[in-house]
Amino acid sequence: MLPRYLQSNFFTLSSFGVTHFLNGKPEFSELEQWKREVGFFVVLRGVAQSLSCGNVEPLYTHFCTFHGLLKGNQFTANAD
Repeated sequence: MLPRYLQSNFFTLSSFGVTHFLNGKPEFSELEQWKREVGFFVVLRGVAQSLSCGNVEPLYTHFCTFHGLLKGNQFTANAD
């Protein structure tokens, strides 16, 4: 038997997406949306860990990478 908190908070995964059940209430996310949100979460968690450890070097490296992409017009909008 699962502990009560696990019975009221769990995820299911299908080829269509992920459903999060919290206290019996389902919340569905399409698979692509869920993967995108997980990616954001992983990045934010890494930033928080870097800041809590006083290690800002990875943040500066990411900043330089994104700055270089922007400077090189990698993210220009389609003029058509």
